[in-house]
Amino acid sequence: LKFKPGQFLEWTLPAHRSDSRGNRRYLTVASSPTEQDLMVTVRQPDNPSMFKQRLNHFRPGNRLLVSHLSGDFTLPKESSQKLAFIAGGVGVTPFRSMIRYLVDMRHERDIAMLYSANSPDELAFVDLFNRAEKFGIKTAYTISRPKEPLPSWGGHVGPVRAALIKKLMPDYKDRIFYISGSYGFITAVRGELEKLGVPRAKIKSDYFPGYG
Repeated sequence: LKFKPGQFLEWTLPAHRSDSRGNRRYLTVASSPTEQDLMVTVRQPDNPSMFKQRLNHFRPGNRLLVSHLSGDFTLPKESSQKLAFIAGGVGVTPFRSMIRYLVDMRHERDIAMLYSANSPDELAFVDLFNRAEKFGIKTAYTISRPKEPLPSWGGHVGPVRAALIKKLMPDYKDRIFYISGSYGFITAVRGELEKLGVPRAKIKSDYFPGYG
């Protein structure tokens, strides 16, 4: 399957019955075109839909329908353009695809990523992001809503705010911003960027619906 890092597909589970949320999802491909297998990343909520329940019990030989490759949340062709990735939770998925691609192709890019999660346990692909540093991709982490003290946590704490963006990316005016996460996360971050005077033309977003 030929695709660009950051694109998505429609995934349909054959089912005799489904709940009100249906048996189809639009999921970004988490793997890179350089990898042999396709990978998606989903979050398992406390009350998962029938779609996620069935997906969670998938075994080799089970089938699903994949179609409608689409999406323009992809890397710009101009490799010298500075980029800023801001990920909220499972919204890190397209960035995993892009970064794995750049690492595998050994392409250097000036990318600053800020990855926000509710707890350190929810952070994914940290090993890959650490490896990517030698290719010019630097990642900082923030825990947005800690439920308890984090004595051993070495990253930032709190939601993504203008002050944190400015601190981690002092050259933010030179960067194109890619935001990926829930609708609420994207709206909040876009508001913080507007406070910094970042024009809308330099902001791209990838909205992850709150599917159960």
